[in-house]
Amino acid sequence: MNNLAEQFTKEYEPKVKNLQSKADSIKVISQETLESSISFVKEVEMAQRMIDEKRKEITKPMDEAKKAVQQLFMPMINLCEKVSEETRLKIKYYLTKCENEREKKQEKTYKVVPAKFTQPESTYTIKKWLYKVTDEFLVPREYLQINDAMLSKLAEVNKDSIKVTGVEFFCITEIRIKK
Repeated sequence: MNNLAEQFTKEYEPKVKNLQSKADSIKVISQETLESSISFVKEVEMAQRMIDEKRKEITKPMDEAKKAVQQLFMPMINLCEKVSEETRLKIKYYLTKCENEREKKQEKTYKVVPAKFTQPESTYTIKKWLYKVTDEFLVPREYLQINDAMLSKLAEVNKDSIKVTGVEFFCITEIRIKK
């Protein structure tokens, strides 16, 4: 701690404690004690102002030094935040673009083509485990560029027993017909 602050504290702390003792003994019961109590409050407030001024006198150089350090570092911190945000937006844009392309490919794959209906020999159901990204910013780095094949394989092998942050595994049931 600052030597000046220690000296000041040693000198004035007993005086402040003495004020507390005086306050404990005050009883306002007459006009005379009222007036002395008002004058005591003024004395305490004056001591408080003097202590606060001394504190400010000691901390002013520290405040100025802190402000100077902040002025040196804040432009770099702000630039890092800006760069990070810009990069996140680029990542989000790319991931959205990839997701849109994937959806377009799926739409092409699943287009219904009218076909002749023939009596099936048998029908059966299969369960197929899939995934959907619920929050792309929570997906672990190894899946950052969404690896459809890897996540599909994880879904197929582990069903819903594995947890991947930002990805939800789910099951769909398909009905298949053999001819």
